[in-house]
Amino acid sequence: MTDKDMIVNLYDLPEAAEADPRPALAALGISIKRALPCDKSEIRAFIEREFSVGWADEAERAIYNCPPALLIAVKNEKVVGFCAYDSAALGYVGPRGVAPNER
Repeated sequence: MTDKDMIVNLYDLPEAAEADPRPALAALGISIKRALPCDKSEIRAFIEREFSVGWADEAERAIYNCPPALLIAVKNEKVVGFCAYDSAALGYVGPRGVAPNER
């Protein structure tokens, strides 16, 4: 396995992390939405292409939580990023990633 885990203390974030990023993203033509099972094929193909099959497996699992625990970034009707949570275990965030050309 080449995937890496990262533990982040979410209790001590800088002030900038408290700002809502959605207005800035909207100015770039990017929207954030909750993934739905009907989006699974497109999301899975994106994650496999840009990251790994293992991450696609975890993200797919997150889609079936109720409500879905997978958020996607969409630009020009294409998935450009994703963030799964509560898929491997409750309280865990990830995997997450953004297409290299959108970073």
